[in-house]
Amino acid sequence: MPVRTGGAPPGTPWCCSKPFGRWGEVFGETVATVVLDRLVHHAEVHSLKGDSYRMRGLEGAVLVTARGGSASRLCG
Repeated sequence: MPVRTGGAPPGTPWCCSKPFGRWGEVFGETVATVVLDRLVHHAEVHSLKGDSYRMRGLEGAVLVTARGGSASRLCG
């Protein structure tokens, strides 16, 4: 087994479109708290704000769903 010369192994970058405060809506408050505690312990957290580069130029675009679902606005 190789010997490391110090420090933790390099981290894995994670990204999510939901802020940490809204993770409880997806996972439930208890699970979200535990998962976030493990993810951000010794982590360097960067929060990016602003318009999505991926969604640029889609002002007023409409999302059409398959199988007769209702359409909804993506932006604006």
